[in-house]
This record gives sequence, C-alpha cells and structure tokens, in this order.
Amino acid sequence: MTAWAYATLKRADHEALFEALRRVSIPTIHRFKPQELNNLAWAFATLLSHDGELFAAISCAALAQIDDFNPQDLAITALSFARVEICDAALMAAISKAEVGMMHQLQPQELGNSLWAFGKLMILDVPLMYAVSQEAQRKMSHFSPQNLTNSLWSFAKVVVLDNPLVEAVSTASLAILPQFNAQNLSNTVWSFTTLAITPMPCLDALAKAFLTSLQASAAAEPPSPQAVANLAWALTTLGYLHRPLLEGIAAHVLTTLAQYAGAFGVSLGLVLLGPELSEATLAGGHGCTGAGALWRVSSWAALV
Repeated sequence: MTAWAYATLKRADHEALFEALRRVSIPTIHRFKPQELNNLAWAFATLLSHDGELFAAISCAALAQIDDFNPQDLAITALSFARVEICDAALMAAISKAEVGMMHQLQPQELGNSLWAFGKLMILDVPLMYAVSQEAQRKMSHFSPQNLTNSLWSFAKVVVLDNPLVEAVSTASLAILPQFNAQNLSNTVWSFTTLAITPMPCLDALAKAFLTSLQASAAAEPPSPQAVANLAWALTTLGYLHRPLLEGIAAHVLTTLAQYAGAFGVSLGLVLLGPELSEATLAGGHGCTGAGALWRVSSWAALV
C-alpha cells in the first residue's frame, strides 16, 4: 500500500523508498495476495518504472493464483504491464482466459482498461475481443468518454473492424460528446481513420467539438500537440474536408509553433495542405483511404 499511495500522489522523487520496496517485495512476492500484487504493479507502472525483474516476479506470483483474481485485479494487472510495455504472453493469456470466464462481472472501467491493455501491447486475442465486444455493447450506456475511446482505439490498434461495436460506440459518444476532452476526440477520429471508416454523423460532431475546444483553449487547457497532430493526420488521411476545423487547427498551431517539431511538424504540413484538398473528391460524401491489413469481422462465431 505504501507504493500505491506514493504513486497515487505522483511522487516519483522517493527513489530510495521504491528501491527498498522493490528489494523487499521480490523475495517475498509469493506471499502477496491478488490485490497486493496489482497494487504493486500499478504503483511501479504509474511511475513508469520499467523494472523487468520486478514485473517478472509479479507475473510469476499472479499466474500461481490467477483463479483468485477478481475482475478489478485482472484489469489493473493487465493495464499495469501495458503501461510499461512489458508483453508477458503467459500472463496476458491467463488474464484473458480468466476475464472471459467472468465477463458478465466486468464493469465498464474494467472492460475499457482490459481492451486498452491488449491494444497497447498489440495482442490480437480473438476470444477476449469477442467477449468484451458483446459485453461492452450491453453496458455501453454506462461507459465514460475514456471507456468509449479506449474500446474503439484498442480495436483500431490491432486493425479489427467490429461494425456493431463501432456503431454502439458512435451512438454512445454522440450522447455524451460534451464530456469528451480533446484527447478523447482526437483518439476517436484516429481510430475511425485506422479502421478506414467514416461514420458521418459522429465524425461531423467530433470535428465541431474539437473546433470548440480549440476556440476555448485560450481560457482553458489547450489540446496537446499530439492530439492536434493526430487529428490533423486523421482528417487528411480520411480526405475529410472540414474547412472551419482545418483553419482553426492552423491558427492554433501558428500561435504555439514552438511546441510542434518532428512528427508533429509533418502533421502540421498536412493541416496547411488541407484547404487545397480536392472538393471533387469529397462530392457526394467523404473519401476514405485504406488502412492496411484491415480485418473486417462479419461473424465472430466462426472465429471463437
């Protein structure tokens, strides 16, 4: 609990304390209960401590008692390993199997976190994705903006287009769009682009909401350069010409130019080219480019 408390407070300045906790934990970790294991993993992951030896010990202890993990234990453990980008195949497979077996018990936060973890680690786990998709659609009205964004983003990361899930996420997003922050908006549009889809009512609403966040950024926290750059890339890749938003992005970037470099600068170039996109291409609808090896799921039943 000590590590959890300091991590919750974002206190990464106590290196000696965390090193001491690490030294004590590893040799005694077989005595840790599930909640103690996921608290330890979450604490070190929150502080982005890529400690391979510690996480290997946590994995070994977790595998030995995975049947005692509740949904929250499973989701937080998966989330923690994904945050530090440690892909422990045996542990993730065990978490997947356990979650599928208790899927109806998973709450929206746990569903979203689990999907995010597997997406972050680029693990295409068909039984889990099918089960989470079905359960998420049943509970979609209780999803927060972050849960909605994580669900869609996770499927996009492994390039799987689940049309019923996309439709459910789009509908649920429209219902609570004022609650979306700039990162939620940007990630959702990025997911649509990666999946090579243009759900126009939702896409139009997302574009207007992002423009509003740009216009309000002078009095509030502005969108991050990454959120702006990702959205710029997504819009131009889709061939989606929303002139007010493109002009708003260009104006915003010009006032914060020092923050844009490298990959962000490339996206800036795409934004500035946006007004020159051929409107003929967009006549009768918005064009969409391919997204590589896209797996369109028409029937999960044949896959699980």
